[in-house]
Amino acid sequence: MQNISSDESHAVFEELIKNGTITEEWLREKADEMKREKNKKILKSHPYTIYESNGIWYTHLPDPGKPEKRRKVKRKSKDALEKAIIDFYVSHENCLTVANVFDLWNDDRLKYGYIAGSTHLRDKKFFKQYLMPTPMASRQIDSVSREEWTAWTQAQLDNGITAKQWSGLRGVIKGILHYAEDHHYIPYSAEDMLQRVRIHKNAFKKRKKSDSEEIYYSEDLQKLRDYCLKNWDAYTSCIWLISISGLRVGEATSLTPDDIDLTAMTINVHRTETRGDETGQTLATVRDGAKTDAGTREVSLPSSSRERLAQILWNCKNNNWQFLFCRMNGDRIKTRAIRRKLSIICSNLGIEYKPPHKLRKTVASILIESNAIDDRTITQQLGHTDISTTHDFYHRSRLKAKERSEILDGIAEIGASQKTS
Repeated sequence: MQNISSDESHAVFEELIKNGTITEEWLREKADEMKREKNKKILKSHPYTIYESNGIWYTHLPDPGKPEKRRKVKRKSKDALEKAIIDFYVSHENCLTVANVFDLWNDDRLKYGYIAGSTHLRDKKFFKQYLMPTPMASRQIDSVSREEWTAWTQAQLDNGITAKQWSGLRGVIKGILHYAEDHHYIPYSAEDMLQRVRIHKNAFKKRKKSDSEEIYYSEDLQKLRDYCLKNWDAYTSCIWLISISGLRVGEATSLTPDDIDLTAMTINVHRTETRGDETGQTLATVRDGAKTDAGTREVSLPSSSRERLAQILWNCKNNNWQFLFCRMNGDRIKTRAIRRKLSIICSNLGIEYKPPHKLRKTVASILIESNAIDDRTITQQLGHTDISTTHDFYHRSRLKAKERSEILDGIAEIGASQKTS
């Protein structure tokens, strides 16, 4: 079907009015109806709460010039406030920037509980890293064509980013364009644009880390555990527990006394630390539920650790702490503090610092190489959905080059191959 130009459409309307097929009054009614529907849509998509206090009605409106990128607005009645909201978006619908639309989309998801505060912060970080430093952020959303988005996105890929970075950036771009499409700021969809981006086989930067970067070798692990046992406090006991259990650091810092069963020697993992609260602020808070569905689990501990675990529990209960690992004033120790403490310990011991997650990878490698427990038990211990995750992303050889060489020497058909008969 051939498209009709705006001039042709106008001529058709004039002819229909002249013939009496439609009336000007009908057109006005239709225009009013469309306006009412548009106003409803604007108010429904407004990302900030409308509330009343002491007879005054309040809300916020986007304002990129403010630190929080919003400003408070108040009116004497709800109708007056809604009119101010509608007037704002109508006046700005042709000048909303890409940055404005990102904030509206990201804040809207948080407001309605579609995402957690940590996801809100993560996407903010991606936008700040990739879009904010470029002219694209300040472009009016309706002025950026599909072809320009494709070219800009292709350039990010061609500049070299990792698959993980691309996943985050792609999610942000999709969100911006979906929001813009839903509000009729653009005539194309995110899918239309993204399917035009060429992702070749070697598109993503790959950096294969060595085993020594990913895990603690046996000698260093023992030094670390010995140090923790000799310098026992809330910080070192947390690091020690991670080194024998494979807990995520955010899981360890969120434990309470009720999570420990000394009789069964198990830890009930069902909370974790998150970096964002329900308002999207950067705060280290504890939320119910583990990082993943499989993360909610029962972690077993060796019976030889019962005495030390009992000391941790006694210290916690003796000080009336809510959480297992706290500062002397009772405040929960955060993951950042554990990382800092581990860095100091490694420096004191003269060993290479690796973050707490590498202790988790070390435990995973020990469990796999032990051949003492089945795959199901390993995934249960670590909170993985299947063993392939453990093998592909966690398992590293714990043998140093010299140890591997000595093992090869002991294999007759390899070690003896240099000898003449």
